[in-house]
Amino acid sequence: DFIKSNHSEWKIGLAGFHKPSDFILSNVWDLSLMVGTETNSYQGEKHGIKTFYTSCNPVRPNNFLAGDANPAENIWIGWHALQTGVDGFLRWAFDYWTVSDPSEQRVGSFTSGDFSFSYRSSNELDMEFYPAIRLELLREGIEDYEKISILKKELCVSDNQKDNDNYRRLCEMLENFSFNSLSTL
Repeated sequence: DFIKSNHSEWKIGLAGFHKPSDFILSNVWDLSLMVGTETNSYQGEKHGIKTFYTSCNPVRPNNFLAGDANPAENIWIGWHALQTGVDGFLRWAFDYWTVSDPSEQRVGSFTSGDFSFSYRSSNELDMEFYPAIRLELLREGIEDYEKISILKKELCVSDNQKDNDNYRRLCEMLENFSFNSLSTL
């Protein structure tokens, strides 16, 4: 109420890890729930953007530099967004460089790589930017999301029987994709 009393058209965003209350559903425009939280609860609501995010909990999927992390989980993120019907993925830090050593990724108690998806060659203004493999694989998942979305739109309106069969197979493949598919990576 305080935010809306200052400007009625401000859009409010929220990231959370519990099923949202009716109050939240009716007042938040950009809702992002932690992966694994029931997302269907807000599919029909008036939100402009629906995303999910990853965190230290649950352990899978993640996009950290951990010894047991599988980089393919970054591709899985795009497929999960498509299968659950959300608009995308929220990442809290892309280039939050807090230490002076450009090659150091450990920061306090945070998991290595949690602060960044990119690296820098130095701390100078003319530094070089280097994307992490985790960012490149996340990009692959986003590209898959876009390609499959386009294919679904094109195939579902076609009068061609082969297109209809391909659309059905594509939908079946997405239905079989699940949170449990992480274990096969």
